[in-house]
Amino acid sequence: MVLPLEGACRLGGEPDWIQVDATPQCCGRPMVFVAQLNNMGEMNFGDAGDGYAFLCAKCGAAKFLWQCF
Repeated sequence: MVLPLEGACRLGGEPDWIQVDATPQCCGRPMVFVAQLNNMGEMNFGDAGDGYAFLCAKCGAAKFLWQCF
């Protein structure tokens, strides 16, 4: 299920990568995409970039990364 949020943010589904797919790995497998946040309000992810949150379904570790134009 994808939940689009105001300002082109999203929860779940697939990330809309600005550059190449950079899905992190954990426990020997790709992490699950959780959310994508755009460069809005007080958040700043570089040159109009987006932030990406991931979760490991096996161990519960989380990772956050960003890409910019």
